[in-house]
Amino acid sequence: MLVCHSVSAMQKTLDICSQQAQLLDFSFNTVKSVALRIGPRYKYNCTPLLLNGFALSYVQQTKYLGIVLKSARVFKCMLDSAKVKFYRCFNAIYYRAKNAGTELVCVQLMKSVCLCCCMPRSLATYEV
Repeated sequence: MLVCHSVSAMQKTLDICSQQAQLLDFSFNTVKSVALRIGPRYKYNCTPLLLNGFALSYVQQTKYLGIVLKSARVFKCMLDSAKVKFYRCFNAIYYRAKNAGTELVCVQLMKSVCLCCCMPRSLATYEV
């Protein structure tokens, strides 16, 4: 993920990334690469960003690390899909562990299974 304050700064950053990729002998997948605008002028058309000579498409929302980021005046993200995954895992575990002797079993299972299945490893920081 690249974040810049302007379209021209983003284009310069993409050019640097393209040059370094050529030096390291790899290329970016421009089909999977998109641009998302956040700020007061997010609705207006602007110059297309180029990566390896291909124009990146501007999107209204994109998924990054399991969280949906939205194009808007201010930073917005949707956590609905992460919440659904969490509650699906929790309900399955709770149903099967409801006859366990203690609540600690459910809490431990929730920490070890539910958080890991709905969050990327980098976001699932917890103590077991």
